[in-house]
Amino acid sequence: MSGDQESIYISEPYAGQCKVMTEIGKALRLRWNRSVSSESRVLEWVGSRSKWLAIHWSVEKPSFAQGSTMWARLTVVDPDTLTPATLRSGVSIPTIGPFRIKVWKASSGGQITPVWKNGVKEIQLEVFNAAGFVYITVDPDEYQKENPRESRGRLVFQPIE
Repeated sequence: MSGDQESIYISEPYAGQCKVMTEIGKALRLRWNRSVSSESRVLEWVGSRSKWLAIHWSVEKPSFAQGSTMWARLTVVDPDTLTPATLRSGVSIPTIGPFRIKVWKASSGGQITPVWKNGVKEIQLEVFNAAGFVYITVDPDEYQKENPRESRGRLVFQPIE
């Protein structure tokens, strides 16, 4: 994840939601199907046990209209049970809304963009570093007005050897 001038990395989730950190050695290792496609794809966390990255909304019925300040967490989902880890962690995290795993698009330069299909409309979402966690929102300008200490960022694939 990169913000204004610094690179930070997504770390192993805490209580099911992804955190940010500065140590590249502890960053999540991700992969996906490299097929050329404009369709959204699944990002797989390659760890001790594979999981999928997901967007999980904090409210039951999120608004996708401009001006919305609602946010979602970057979380992980168990591929066997399709259960978000935030619901199984034993730590109380109020994430009651919908979640999806097939929400990621990538540019040729490696930037990863989260998108949400709302009916036939595809909505591009924006990423924030929210006090050490990755939050995702519909209207970044309105969200930042309400949360001025959080910094806008972008997700970028960085090849590893």
